[in-house]
Amino acid sequence: MTSVVSRSELLVCKAIFRYHLQFESGITIEQLQLPLDQNYVDQLINKMVSDELVSLTASRYSLTVSGRAALKVVMTGGAYDLLHIGHLETLEEAQTHGNFLVAVIARDVTIKKRKRNPIHNELQRLRLLNQLSVVDLALLGDTVDHFKIIEFIRPDIITLGANQFHNESSLKRQLIERGVSSTLVRLEAKVESQSTTQLLKRIIANHENSD
Repeated sequence: MTSVVSRSELLVCKAIFRYHLQFESGITIEQLQLPLDQNYVDQLINKMVSDELVSLTASRYSLTVSGRAALKVVMTGGAYDLLHIGHLETLEEAQTHGNFLVAVIARDVTIKKRKRNPIHNELQRLRLLNQLSVVDLALLGDTVDHFKIIEFIRPDIITLGANQFHNESSLKRQLIERGVSSTLVRLEAKVESQSTTQLLKRIIANHENSD
């Protein structure tokens, strides 16, 4: 684990990691899009290269092992259909376990198999989640192998929702088999009567009562 980084250095690490997850490549200074003075960013990047938090290859920057260690990445997941206060509360709680929150969104085909036809398609749900300030990056899960995205992100923490059914022992065993050392955390946030299913029932009931 690297020494504690400054808030500005953490912003750089987060920006590079976000870009890596989206494009699996290094990033230029221009692509960082940080809310900081450009001259300061140039000096900061040079310092981070010197401190071996960031590496430079062909004018593109990537995180080193130490730079990645400066991030405590939390991964959470769900359908996030009909976004509601229960989703927000669980995302907010998940965020408290680290400093970079990745929300993995269940694909349409997965929701159809497990629940019902989604109200919003996967691209709409992806766009909505990426607009939430609490989420550093939202990504679509895999349609077949649900551990594939975990292997790609390699989160430090994986949070499980209070209402999500998971066999934690089985999940831990499968993570070990995949060579992933993430820690599982069961979240406590639970907002009664705010599940998507409950909301759909209330919408249908209200519509029937208004006829």
